[in-house]
Amino acid sequence: MPLQYRIPAGQLYVVIDRVVSDYYWAKTFTPDPSTHTVVEGTDEYYVVFFNPRFAYLKASDVDTVRDR
Repeated sequence: MPLQYRIPAGQLYVVIDRVVSDYYWAKTFTPDPSTHTVVEGTDEYYVVFFNPRFAYLKASDVDTVRDR
């Protein structure tokens, strides 16, 4: 679910990292790691520092520019 925050067009942020989506799946949470799975996705995100938080911006929604 998207958060209530909006980043207006034209703002610039420093990219901290570029990551690929994944999540941790387990039908039940047990100490046995063989019942857990990391599901790797294909969506890429840029990690930026936004206010006092980290934000993940979908790479396909972002235009990148080199430093000036």
